[in-house]
Amino acid sequence: MLNQKILISQPNWCIHFNMNILVVDDNRSIRMVIEQLVEKINPSITVASCANKEDAQEMINRHTFDGAILDLVLENGTGVEIAKFCEEKNIPVVFCTSTSDDHNTKMMYRYGWIIPKPIMVESISRCIEYFKTFKR
Repeated sequence: MLNQKILISQPNWCIHFNMNILVVDDNRSIRMVIEQLVEKINPSITVASCANKEDAQEMINRHTFDGAILDLVLENGTGVEIAKFCEEKNIPVVFCTSTSDDHNTKMMYRYGWIIPKPIMVESISRCIEYFKTFKR
């Protein structure tokens, strides 16, 4: 049974629960915005972040994650490459990207869900709800 704390003044999605989320984006500002939004939504969620494919794979091998928010375009690879690795570890994926061409959209939907940039609190709260459906 999850230890849940309900905040009466907050919407329904603010029931607190523990979760670990990985954020991979080569833009430090984007990583920070996502971390701050997650903290605002649920301070019980731990966010780990990194900027590239190699660091993401190392973190996935060392830690347990309940979800990953990935940028599609990275300096040394793609979010799809990380998503393939996440799939092997049964980690649900959400792509956070401004890329919208048909080919990339189809690839991203193959591995997960998509939220657009600029990032909004509603999008991040939906990511958390999406990850909860997979939580072990």
